[in-house]
Amino acid sequence: MKTSVNYAPNSDEYSVKADYRTIAISDKYAVRGEFRKYDGVMLMKHALHNTTPNISKSAKTIDKDGKETTVKVRDGEKIQLANSKIDEIRSGFSDWLNVQ
Repeated sequence: MKTSVNYAPNSDEYSVKADYRTIAISDKYAVRGEFRKYDGVMLMKHALHNTTPNISKSAKTIDKDGKETTVKVRDGEKIQLANSKIDEIRSGFSDWLNVQ
């Protein structure tokens, strides 16, 4: 599998590209939020930028008139899961560097 990581100094931005998705990229290092899936390539990019994806979910609220509405809120459980997978990716990358 050909995977590339590039850095653009002008925009201080990393890009990650994988020619095809493996089980590790699509499942092992992925987090499925309510609205989208964050696969291993996306989490690798977050690892390189030292950021965390902003994963949200639906929640019901009741306004002062008693009307129920649905809003998006941060999904702390999924964000924590994404952080642990990002740590696994970082750890695996460091192991790979030490072998080279």
